[in-house]
Amino acid sequence: MRDTLTINPANLSDTDWSAIQSFLNDAREAGAVVELSQRTDAMSPAEFARRLSTSRATVLRRIADGTIKATKVGTHHRIPEAEFQRFSHQQMVRMAKAMAPEIEAELFGA
Repeated sequence: MRDTLTINPANLSDTDWSAIQSFLNDAREAGAVVELSQRTDAMSPAEFARRLSTSRATVLRRIADGTIKATKVGTHHRIPEAEFQRFSHQQMVRMAKAMAPEIEAELFGA
């Protein structure tokens, strides 16, 4: 029997449900107790920066000015995956708006 089973509920498939059922059945047969818990997928500022192709220093400045929401764990910042998604989407919208006049001029001639 496996000691742990990690599943992302945001993307549950039929295979995941089968794995959960099998895990619970194995635990029942072994007379074990199953404890369920949750955790937020989070990343370091360095990982956030790598995924956005920017610098860690820029990410830390954005955390300091409140643009990126992060939690401090000891002396380290952790940024939830949902915050990465929100921020990266916001950046894409900002870039699209900034480029719209140039794209329109190129397509339609202005």
